[in-house]
Amino acid sequence: MALNKGKFNTDEDLQVKSLSVNSRAGFQGETTLAGAVNLKGTLDLSGGTVKFADGVQSKIAVASLTEINTKYFPYTLSSLSERDTIVDIRMQVANTFTIPADSIVNFPIGTTIDILQSGTGQTTIVAGSGVVLNFTPGQKLRFQWSMATILKRDANTWLLFGDLTA
Repeated sequence: MALNKGKFNTDEDLQVKSLSVNSRAGFQGETTLAGAVNLKGTLDLSGGTVKFADGVQSKIAVASLTEINTKYFPYTLSSLSERDTIVDIRMQVANTFTIPADSIVNFPIGTTIDILQSGTGQTTIVAGSGVVLNFTPGQKLRFQWSMATILKRDANTWLLFGDLTA
């Protein structure tokens, strides 16, 4: 393996324990690391993209970019891609936002989804069949421009919190 002015240390099993590269190292192409990787210090991804097993994070000169999904009808979550997004409900009549069971869309525990009621129609967050939804004081967004968050706490178990009313 050519390191081109890089430096690495190995343990007795010849496993790579550390790899350090200076600005002249000249790595080109793709570098693949398998197993657990612990990064210490600074990771510079100037203009680059990091690919995770469940999606892609791109640097766009901001700390985070949250996707906004606008809906003009009563809505049921339908895709894992809705994780960590804002669902903007723009209805002028009362409507529902439904959280489906894991058997339909199995969001990972810890998933959060924000719900914005930008229309004048009141949005009620409801649990699909087999889903437990915990909330207080109620499960309706209070007024136009109210927001709430749903957080998956366990299998088929969600917490609803935010600007809510009974």
